[in-house]
Amino acid sequence: MIAKGLAGECNVLFFDNGALPKTMVHVGATHLYEIDLTTNETVWKFSNRGKRGALFSQVMGSIAKLPNGNILVSEDAAGRTLQIKPAEKEGGEIVWEYQAPFTVARSSLYDYDYCPQLKAMPKPEMKRVSPFPLDSFKVLPDEERKDGNVTAVIAK
Repeated sequence: MIAKGLAGECNVLFFDNGALPKTMVHVGATHLYEIDLTTNETVWKFSNRGKRGALFSQVMGSIAKLPNGNILVSEDAAGRTLQIKPAEKEGGEIVWEYQAPFTVARSSLYDYDYCPQLKAMPKPEMKRVSPFPLDSFKVLPDEERKDGNVTAVIAK
């Protein structure tokens, strides 16, 4: 359920992993939904089935609404975490994603001041990072790249 104070408060988010589909539409694809419980209407849905980097987590996954209105998605078995900026009714833009070389469990985002220990630390300098290949997991900041080209450490 979306927490009070966030856009869509009291709506419910669903992570449909497609593991036991009733129709072929859901086979091999994860679908995300936001449902308004007062009307039983689908407020938003997302599936990028058939596209490069499509969502699919046959087991273990989670979804959460963020304060900025974006959706945090965790494909736990695959080790992938991503943030989606939802379109009005359907679809959206993947803002960023991280592919871990291992399984994850319900990824979460925390503010710099989430706890006293973090609040006491200086905030790191924010650096722009351009898009990188999906099979990469470490990217150098733009200013450290040779000739301005994308440079990434590839996990193999």
